[in-house]
This record gives sequence, C-alpha cells and structure tokens, in this order.
Amino acid sequence: MKWTEPQDQGCLEITGYVIEAYQNDHWETVGSSTTTEGVATVTPGVETELRVTASNSIGQGAPSYSIKLTAAALPSAS
Repeated sequence: MKWTEPQDQGCLEITGYVIEAYQNDHWETVGSSTTTEGVATVTPGVETELRVTASNSIGQGAPSYSIKLTAAALPSAS
C-alpha cells in the first residue's frame, strides 16, 4: 500500500510509519516502513480495516483515516 506524508510534520523529522489492522476488537501492528510504501500482512478473502501512523524520535502521531479492503484470494492449484 502507499500513502502520502502528513501535511504537518511538526518540528521533528518522520523516522517511520506503522501499519495497523483492526482485528479482534482492537488495532494491531501488521507492518512498518521507513518510506511512504509498505506491506501489511492480511488474510486473503477477508475484509480488513487498515490505518497508518507516522512516528519520530518522540513517538507516534495521530493515525490516518482507516480504509477497508479485501485482498484477493490466491487461485487454487488444480
């Protein structure tokens, strides 16, 4: 997935991003990145809600709006 940098980065440089998925009634980290592209581990065929949070040397900022997606299931080997 890809995202854009926050418009307001505050006074400290962004050092990374955390990708979270809403699972089991709470947000869980499913990936991380140091760029504006990342890979999240999701279950094919299952709708997943994802969000991204920027982090710096002090900690994490406010999360992005979440998106819902369903990853395509892999074709069966027949």
